[in-house]
Amino acid sequence: MRLLLIIQGDYGRRYVEAMTQYAPFGWEVNHYVFPEKLSIGIDDSLEDFLPPSLPGGDLLLMLQEDPVVAEMAPYLAEMAGVKAVLAPIENKAYLPSGLAKQIKKKLAERDIAMVHPLVFCALAEEDSANPYIQAFARHFGRPKVEIALDKDKIAEVKVLRDAPCGNTRYVAKNLVGVHVKDAVEQAGLLHHAYPCVATMTHDQEIGDTLMHQAGLMTKTAVEEALKEDIEAGLKSAFSFYKGHRSELVPILQDAQEVFGYLPETAMLEIARFLRLPESHVYGVATFYDQFHFIRRGRNQIKVCCGTACHVKGADRVLEEFERQLGVGHGETTPDYEYSLERVACVGACALAPVVVMGKEVYGQMTPGRARSVLGKE
Repeated sequence: MRLLLIIQGDYGRRYVEAMTQYAPFGWEVNHYVFPEKLSIGIDDSLEDFLPPSLPGGDLLLMLQEDPVVAEMAPYLAEMAGVKAVLAPIENKAYLPSGLAKQIKKKLAERDIAMVHPLVFCALAEEDSANPYIQAFARHFGRPKVEIALDKDKIAEVKVLRDAPCGNTRYVAKNLVGVHVKDAVEQAGLLHHAYPCVATMTHDQEIGDTLMHQAGLMTKTAVEEALKEDIEAGLKSAFSFYKGHRSELVPILQDAQEVFGYLPETAMLEIARFLRLPESHVYGVATFYDQFHFIRRGRNQIKVCCGTACHVKGADRVLEEFERQLGVGHGETTPDYEYSLERVACVGACALAPVVVMGKEVYGQMTPGRARSVLGKE
C-alpha cells in the first residue's frame, strides 16, 4: 500500500517518522510538507496554493496545522489518485469537526472515502468499509498489545497494533519490569511521557481533553492484555462466595485487596459473577469512599481533619505532608510509595491531631513529626 502524508509544522513530523520506521514490509511511505504559514487572502483560490505535483498513493493522511490546508484535501486526493483519506481530529484548531464533515461530503462526491477519528489512536478497522482504511487500521490505530509475565512482573510486551504516532511501542518497551498491579497506571504515565501529540485543551463536546482520551486508549490496551491475569486474581476472590447479590460489597473489598484498586475489567467480571447490571456495580463502588479506581500508594496516609484535629492544627500537618511528598489530597506519588488523603474523624479525638498510615495510628502530630514519619528527619 502507498501512503501519502500531508504535513505542516511539528504535528505531522512524528507520524512521518513512525510510518517510515514501522510500516509493514512492502508499504511505500511518502510525504509532502506545506509551509507553516500560508498567506491566503479572501479572494485567493485554494487551487493557487496546491503543490505542483504529488507522489501517487492509495491512502492520503491529512496531518496539517492550518484548517485551510485541510480544505485542500479533495484537490490533493485527486492529484495523488488516492481512494481514501484519513483526517484525524487531534486539535480542533487544526481541524474543526464541522469542517471535517464538509470535507468528507466533498470527497464522497468524488467517490473517495474519508474517516476523521477523534484522536488518531481511536481508529478501528470497522470505522470504514474502504479496503485501504481497513488495511491501515489493522496495523495502526486503537492500540493492541500482548503481555507475557514473569511471576508478578511484565517480562515482554508485543505490539499487535501501534498508535499511528509510535506511542504504543514506546510504552511497550518501558513497561518491561513493571509490577503487574502498576502496569495500567504506568502505561498512562508513559503515554504522556512520549509525549502524545493530541491537544491538552478541554473539549466541551466530550467533556475531556483529547490527550486524555488518547491515554485511555493505551491504558485500555494494557488492561485488556492483562485481563486473563485479572480474571485469575478474581477467581481467588470469588472462591469464598456463592454468587449472591448481597455479596457485592465484600467482593469489591476483596478485589481491591488483590489489585490495590478496582480496575474496570474487575468490576465487569464482578457484575457477571453476581448477575448484576454493570451500572449497579459501578454505582455501589462509587458510592463508598473506601473504593478507588486508580492505583494507590503502598503507604496510604490519612490526615484526620475532624473538629478536634482541625482545632489542634491538622491543616498545618496536612500541608507539611503535601510539601514533603509533592502531592495533594487524593493524589499518589509517581513511584506509588505514598497516597495522601484528608479524612473526617477517625474516632481518636483524645490523640488529636491524628494521622493514620497503614495500620499505624500517630497522635499529637506536628509538622516536624510528619517529616519523621516519612523518615525525612
